[in-house]
Amino acid sequence: MKLCIPVLENHGLESNLSPHFGKAPAHLVVDSETRQILSALERSERAEGECAPITEMAKRGVEAVVCGGLGQGAFARLQA
Repeated sequence: MKLCIPVLENHGLESNLSPHFGKAPAHLVVDSETRQILSALERSERAEGECAPITEMAKRGVEAVVCGGLGQGAFARLQA
């Protein structure tokens, strides 16, 4: 399963979780079976005003999100 995990800094699987999904500096896409990082979505690569990279996550086949805090807007976009 492909997971998206919001992190404070990209240190691979040793990264610390970001407390807020949409404002995380980076989002890692991880294969839960192989424990490989498939990609890192850096905040600097996002469009102006875009919070979480939900469109990019969909392109990469993300099936689930692991996070601590998630706003209603991001929740609604993820459900769509």
